[in-house]
Amino acid sequence: MKTPKGKDKAAAGRLKAEKALREARRALLATERKYRGFFENAVEGVYQSTVEGRYLDANPSLAKLYGYATPAEMMAAIGNIAREVYVRPEMRRRFQGMIERDGEVRGLEYQVRRRDGKILWISENARVVRDPKGRVLYYEGTIRDVTLLKEAEAGAAKLERQLRQAHKMEAIGTFASGIAHDFNNMNAAISGFSELALEEMPAGTPAQRYVREVLAISHRAADLVRQILLFTRQTPPVRRTIRLWLVAEEVATLVGATLPPNIEIHRESLVADDRSVADPAQIHQVLLNICANGIYAMHERGGRLTIRLEDEAPAANGSAPAGPRLKLTIADTGNGIPEEVRERMFEPFFTTKPTGRGSGLGLSVVHGIIRNHGGEIQVSSKVGLGSTFTVLLPAGGR
Repeated sequence: MKTPKGKDKAAAGRLKAEKALREARRALLATERKYRGFFENAVEGVYQSTVEGRYLDANPSLAKLYGYATPAEMMAAIGNIAREVYVRPEMRRRFQGMIERDGEVRGLEYQVRRRDGKILWISENARVVRDPKGRVLYYEGTIRDVTLLKEAEAGAAKLERQLRQAHKMEAIGTFASGIAHDFNNMNAAISGFSELALEEMPAGTPAQRYVREVLAISHRAADLVRQILLFTRQTPPVRRTIRLWLVAEEVATLVGATLPPNIEIHRESLVADDRSVADPAQIHQVLLNICANGIYAMHERGGRLTIRLEDEAPAANGSAPAGPRLKLTIADTGNGIPEEVRERMFEPFFTTKPTGRGSGLGLSVVHGIIRNHGGEIQVSSKVGLGSTFTVLLPAGGR
């Protein structure tokens, strides 16, 4: 039987233990509030999810990132993360393989789809949480939107490719112009002596026919030299005010006269004033070359060539001249251009045509002409769906 003194001692012990328990609970609640505040107010998205792909908890930043008003709304709407969040569901399998093998993932980048359908790039850090027996309980991690960073990286890579291309074109141009001038001198001698030989030969002889062939080849070689010099900007353009749509119609009439029956041409002008200051012969060459390529792309299965002229707003970038522009598009329904070809199509001497069907100078000359006129040329294409060439030239006369 406990004495009063013993009872007082036991009671004091219970009071001390209860006080310690209350203090521990208060400390636990304070810690929970502290980390809940950190969780709720974190700039990055924070989450916990099941192995099967369902969110157990998420903070407001993650809900906002995915286009939801609250975490509760997001967790109610998303029942399968792989199917409803990932753009490529196989990335979820890759994520799970990495996190279960290494216990964590660091800086894993992939694309996700927002509630409104917009595609984002995210970077994820996560770890796996296990019970004392090593079984996976859930995943938890942080998610950061890196869309702007990825777009900037892509833009920088594009600019780097353009710079390399510009250096390559400049080097090739310098090299080609030197060869063209030397070749032109030799070809002039071939042409001159061929003409002198023809004057000394009796008409109708085989020798005369042979020399005429040599002279014809020499003239074609001279045309090729002119294209090379035009590409390298060694021949100055003769510019005046032209009617761009009239030039386009002349080209359409010219190529239309030799079209196979399975290809048609559609023409459409949507401008009131089609004046531009340009060299008409060079612009004629540009349009003829683009139309010829479009027709070649459709020669097997046929299709439609569309030539359209529209007004275009002034250029948004500082590299192009200010002021209104004319937008001439030439679209075909041919085989389309693969990406690896689009990257090289304006290089001199590059061609996908069989031997004897093209010199590879056409589009490089086109690029040089448009650039020299203060314009731009753009190409969009999908394999199997055709290609569209867009030529932008300054509008107005003088």
